[in-house]
Amino acid sequence: MPRALLAAVLLAIPLLCVIAFGLAGLGFAIAWRMDSTQGFHAIMTAFLMPMWLLSGAFFPAAGVPFWLGWIIRINPLTYGMAAFRHVLYLETPSIAADLPGMLTSLLVVVVFAVSMFALCVREAADRAPRHAGA
Repeated sequence: MPRALLAAVLLAIPLLCVIAFGLAGLGFAIAWRMDSTQGFHAIMTAFLMPMWLLSGAFFPAAGVPFWLGWIIRINPLTYGMAAFRHVLYLETPSIAADLPGMLTSLLVVVVFAVSMFALCVREAADRAPRHAGA
């Protein structure tokens, strides 16, 4: 296995874990507010699917209308995809030159994951039963 491929895999695994942690936190935060499974699936379809589709995983952000570009730029998954592409193209960084920078992407992904975790902790604390004597 070439060293660049090994480095890309070793860097991609923790990056993907942080992205997954943030998305799982978002899913939990949404799910805890729902009264039914159907409501959660409706939110998944209406919110999380467009988030994924507008992340840059399927098409580049270049050439999109201004309003759509704005949505793409505030999407934290856009930065997760950018960081992932930077990791995959370690040997040829010019391929990922038009994407947000690696440091910016990592910062956005980590802040997203931490904020979603904090939101989940708050949701869980709000839903925890209160004991009379405690």
